Amino acid sequence: MKKNLSVLIEPRLPGIVITFIGAAFLWIIAAFFPTNEGVWTIHNSPLSAWLNNHFTTNPLLLKLLGFLCALIMGALLVQINKYYAFIKTRSLLPFFFFMLLVGSNVSTQYFNFSLVSCLFLLITLWQLFSLYEKKQAVFTTFNLGFCSALGSFFAIELVLFAPLLIFGIYRFKGLTLRTFLAFLIGLLTPFVLIIGIIYLLNENVLSYISLFLKEFTFSLTLNLDSKTIIYLITLGITGIVAVLNIINNPFNDKIKVSRMLGFIIIGFVFFGLLFLFRSNNLSLIFMMEGLFMTTLYAHYFSLNKGIFTFSLFWVQTIISLLYFLSTILAIPLF
Repeated sequence: MKKNLSVLIEPRLPGIVITFIGAAFLWIIAAFFPTNEGVWTIHNSPLSAWLNNHFTTNPLLLKLLGFLCALIMGALLVQINKYYAFIKTRSLLPFFFFMLLVGSNVSTQYFNFSLVSCLFLLITLWQLFSLYEKKQAVFTTFNLGFCSALGSFFAIELVLFAPLLIFGIYRFKGLTLRTFLAFLIGLLTPFVLIIGIIYLLNENVLSYISLFLKEFTFSLTLNLDSKTIIYLITLGITGIVAVLNIINNPFNDKIKVSRMLGFIIIGFVFFGLLFLFRSNNLSLIFMMEGLFMTTLYAHYFSLNKGIFTFSLFWVQTIISLLYFLSTILAIPLF
């Protein structure tokens, strides 16, 4: 097992180059076979919709920007895993799994300003985990709320994630009145500033508030074909195996890492449920879910050996690639 995956678990230059070229290949192939089949919905917030309407509509440029955006998020995932030692060795697996997840799904290959919220989510997680080692947490908790609010202008899902951030503050630092108020003030500050600007421009504030509140819509109407369902079930099974491995081996990691992985599991479950109940925004939620999912994958495959782990790795990879090919070629492989 170690011999087969060492190129990803302990990366060297050839492994990095192969992974990068392989990821780019997914975007290049999709560019030569444009398709609307299997493309999931993405719901743009008012700000994202306005930015998208005033941005380029060139599909090749949007794919290039989507690839660059995925590269940045994949690199940040590697740094988070390295900085907080989720994986005990240097590993390329977070990058590999994230690029495979995003690249094998044509719905997430195109750049959309709603995806900016994923970058804010990563920054928020980085700051949340930093609370564990900080003596003074007020400024960081303020930043947590502030980043969540800024990200929610691109996608409302970050506001929905705010209660879990409060739980994370309690988990990593202990929730006091000061830290709670700091988070709340940080969360409200961007909204107050925007409302103030709208008022100074003599615009109807209530109409903008009403427009924002309309973003809180939920529905359970998933119209997915059989190959997509099989693809998602495979992703879910691998994620559940990784979660059960962490739960059944609580002493494999340090207390700090165990708590952080516990929060990653909570985020994985939260966005998994949100994927079901926000069917008008599947692409974005899938990307957010991928941030948590790939960390769980990387942790599991880096620390476990054996025929089952080896088989699960290649089954997951092959089904992802088959799903990608069946989508761009419009053939029912499953």
